[in-house]
Amino acid sequence: MSESLFSYQSETSHDLLMEQLLPFIEIFEKLRRTNLPVLFKD
Repeated sequence: MSESLFSYQSETSHDLLMEQLLPFIEIFEKLRRTNLPVLFKD
């Protein structure tokens, strides 16, 4: 019982964390797409 409860809580907190991080991930992806050629041109 407690085991399934724990897994449910961790899944929920993970989803919340991903929701909070999503804007940062999108920004990072945009930066990566635009800046990677410049950064690695050398």
